[in-house]
Amino acid sequence: MNPSPILNPAESAENQRCRDALFELVSSRIAIAFVGAGSSQRCGYPGWGALAQQLGDLVGLSPPSTIDLRKNPLRALNFVEQVKACVNTRDRSLAQYHAALQQMFAPKKLKAHDNFHEQLVGLPFRAIVTSNYDEVLESALGAVRVGLRAVSCDIDDDARATSSQFLRSLDRLEDPPVILHVHGTHTKPTKIILGEQDYVRAYGWMHERRKKDEADGIGDVGEWTFQSRLMWALFATRSIVFIGFSLTDPYFNYLLEVVTKDLWEWNQQNHFAVMSLSNEDAEEAKSFAKHLLHKHGIRVVFYENADGLHTGLDQLIRDASVFCNTGDRSGWLEAANRRLEGGAVR
Repeated sequence: MNPSPILNPAESAENQRCRDALFELVSSRIAIAFVGAGSSQRCGYPGWGALAQQLGDLVGLSPPSTIDLRKNPLRALNFVEQVKACVNTRDRSLAQYHAALQQMFAPKKLKAHDNFHEQLVGLPFRAIVTSNYDEVLESALGAVRVGLRAVSCDIDDDARATSSQFLRSLDRLEDPPVILHVHGTHTKPTKIILGEQDYVRAYGWMHERRKKDEADGIGDVGEWTFQSRLMWALFATRSIVFIGFSLTDPYFNYLLEVVTKDLWEWNQQNHFAVMSLSNEDAEEAKSFAKHLLHKHGIRVVFYENADGLHTGLDQLIRDASVFCNTGDRSGWLEAANRRLEGGAVR
């Protein structure tokens, strides 16, 4: 990977070291991939902005601005609750809201997944966790592991055996790896976790309790839900690689802080996050990376995103694949050039 001009020489060297450490972790076959909505947008699924706009259109509400969300990420969750309240008042039912979510995240006929997803699921992750409601990763696994059925599950209080299946799969190398949808799927739209009350139902404690918890200590584990306990266990006992995940979800951030505090692991490199870096957001992104390491034990690996198309992420995943298959650190492009030169010589 060529040094990015956005990083100074020292920052570039540190990013390269983090990149090498990330590749070593992935090749060890013990890491879990945590895939967010950013990876599915390339197939036509909505990110937060488009999702909020489509939900707002149901009842004539305008979503909060990017500036407002930076000041308070909870406004995103509150906006969803406003939409649900308006739909319920108008229709005396949430059927239209749930139908909209199901339609937005149902499989796309024209592009169920792309080559990036095949490269991603082809990496030797122990398992895959996703906050997405779509089936992009299942589609990619079906293409890569021909003849093998992709196994996916969600955290469902009515069917906890599926979560147990996922946890037990972590003790062995599954082929293909099991996919866990932590916030639901489009096939069960009434159980999708998107609004504030959905999070409260799933995680059990209110975000507003944070100051009290910091002063008095985290509440009794008995007050936690099955979902919050399961996610705590994953973050505390496994190495996670976040891809296409913004790490601005207030409940996730709180849970990560709890894990870090419980284990006294501030500034420890326990997890990785792959994030974009452009001239427009360079200083903000660097500052956020320091925050993630200090607060959550997450080391950021940057890729340059000057064109806004995230081609740097595609190359990083291909480079990781080359390393896992050959041990070659030079990257996918350099390896391909050597193969071409070798062919020319012969």
